[in-house]
Amino acid sequence: MDVGGLAEQVAAWEYATTVPELSSRQRQRVYVSLVQTHLPRMESEGVVVVEDSTVSLTDEAAELDVYLEIVPEDDIEWPQYYLGVSMLNVGLLGLGLLDVPVLGRAPDALWVLAVAAVFLFAALVHGWYHRRSRLGTNGPPPS
Repeated sequence: MDVGGLAEQVAAWEYATTVPELSSRQRQRVYVSLVQTHLPRMESEGVVVVEDSTVSLTDEAAELDVYLEIVPEDDIEWPQYYLGVSMLNVGLLGLGLLDVPVLGRAPDALWVLAVAAVFLFAALVHGWYHRRSRLGTNGPPPS
């Protein structure tokens, strides 16, 4: 990608706007930062190659995927999520121990299966959420 185009797109993301709505000052601020700091550093680390004002990713850039997850501020942390899942299972098993009509007569194997099903569902939700929260999985970022 052209360095100028890259700077415009990054500026649009940083200022939460579109490329046509950027001011020249916003474009220039990001362009200078990219050219003087970020691109030389990424090139020295082997992540990009800059030739004739064109920026290209190297194979090493794929190694950075692990750092590019989106974590919203109001998101629940996974330890809290699994604590909630565990509490749900404890409540479920507690119903079985209280001899609630109908539930109290369920065989132990059914309770084990229910707990396993809850954890299976929780793991599937976690996997789906993890895939959904990775950058670049839904095509290019919006302009």
